[in-house]
Amino acid sequence: MFDGEYSTYEIRARAVKAVVCERMALGEVARAFDIDCSTVFRWIKRYEQHGEAGLHRQAGSGRPRKLRDVHSQRFWNLVLQPATKFGFETDLWTVARVHQVVQEKLKVVVSKNTIWRRLRDAGLTYQKPERQYFVGAGLETAGISGFSWAVWSDGLGGALG
Repeated sequence: MFDGEYSTYEIRARAVKAVVCERMALGEVARAFDIDCSTVFRWIKRYEQHGEAGLHRQAGSGRPRKLRDVHSQRFWNLVLQPATKFGFETDLWTVARVHQVVQEKLKVVVSKNTIWRRLRDAGLTYQKPERQYFVGAGLETAGISGFSWAVWSDGLGGALG
């Protein structure tokens, strides 16, 4: 049902209410919500132990993210500036370029995969630039190679960087 997404509080509350208050069979409720019986059972146990507060999502375990807040003003200030401001030849941003600048300016050691995930979480998407041709002295020459650069977009058609 959730396709990799977590269930919402409302879904958990409705499922628990169906079993606890309306006396529906646990298996029937699990099938109706397209979830495993053990999940509904776990929600009911948490509800019995902690009330409605037990149905809210709990923080996951593990190491906290190094680059936690993709919406932080410092991160956005870096990414929304032209890449040429940081010494690159073109204004186009690549994951490698963002990685380099984040590590230098924010003093955070992160992997390129982490940068990729944070940009994706921020709603930025990979865009392939269009090839531009320049005519000079009767010869056509290719401008920016369309396959070697990445442009981050705000998803509204506007390129960032």
